[in-house]
Amino acid sequence: MGLIALLALTACGTPAAQPTTAPTATTEPAAAVPTATTEAKPAGTFSITDGTGTTLSFEQAPAKIICLYKRCTEVLATLGVIPQALPASMAELAKDASYFSQPNQIVLLRETNDEIGFDLEELAALKPDLILGWEELRTSMNGIAPVYAVTNDMNSYQDSHAETRAFAALLGREAEAEAAIKGFLDRLAAYKRLAPKDRSVMYIFFYDDKVYYRDGDSATCVLLNEVGSCAWPDPAKASSWSVETSIEGLLALNPDMIIVDSYGLNSKTTEELRASVGKNPLWQELTAYKEQRFLLQPAGIHSMDGMGTVGAARLLDTYMPLLYPETFPQPLTEDAIKAGQ
Repeated sequence: MGLIALLALTACGTPAAQPTTAPTATTEPAAAVPTATTEAKPAGTFSITDGTGTTLSFEQAPAKIICLYKRCTEVLATLGVIPQALPASMAELAKDASYFSQPNQIVLLRETNDEIGFDLEELAALKPDLILGWEELRTSMNGIAPVYAVTNDMNSYQDSHAETRAFAALLGREAEAEAAIKGFLDRLAAYKRLAPKDRSVMYIFFYDDKVYYRDGDSATCVLLNEVGSCAWPDPAKASSWSVETSIEGLLALNPDMIIVDSYGLNSKTTEELRASVGKNPLWQELTAYKEQRFLLQPAGIHSMDGMGTVGAARLLDTYMPLLYPETFPQPLTEDAIKAGQ
């Protein structure tokens, strides 16, 4: 799997007709959640088994970690670990204080158009302890740095928590992992307790003049189903998260709120997006359009996958006040979350 597909590993499920440059990636065959040694390490060995079944072992916890896909940024941010380098396309995320402390010295890697997607000499020059990437990198990086090969088999926030715990054991940051996971689960429980759960929400994106939505089995909907309704059907029962539809198909489902991925759109604001799609009167018949809940994904939302403690918490804090403004005039504060425990 090359760069473009892996950079989209915030999500499973590119539709069959959709190239891997779209904002979701093809679901791969299921693999075991990565595991790490958690028992005492008398020989100082730290190990983790990646999605391909390859076990990587270290004399000490890796310190210089290059992260080449979106999902590993969620893991590292949860653990309070600053990556040595990220792809240049993730520059905004590198500058986001919710993910990584500021200022930082994250190197932004030049991206190329070949299968690997990066300048191998630049990767080697950084002398990383570990590269979080994909299997095709192993041969090129042999003798330079071990490569953890990701597979795109995470389908829920629960899966992402298991992955985070595996990396926490590798990096000796179990306490940080448990604190972050508990914080997210407390936040989710507070929203679940207060949410009316009487509105539906759909996440869609446009590609090649077609429209797709994420189905009820996507990690996005696994999370949103806990605070609302996101159980959208996949008539083909495909292994991907994405379902191709049409404006007529959307009207038949008629969600109360629609979140539109900004990928590939010229629209910079929700108002511009509404004006653009509103040229077709059928879009104006949607409940979400009529009730001002047809929204462009904000720039600060780096992922709509509902995975990772940072990204999933931001998703809830951003969209719950929009879905239920009567209940949540603003995101829940830490005091409000603690008050409900």
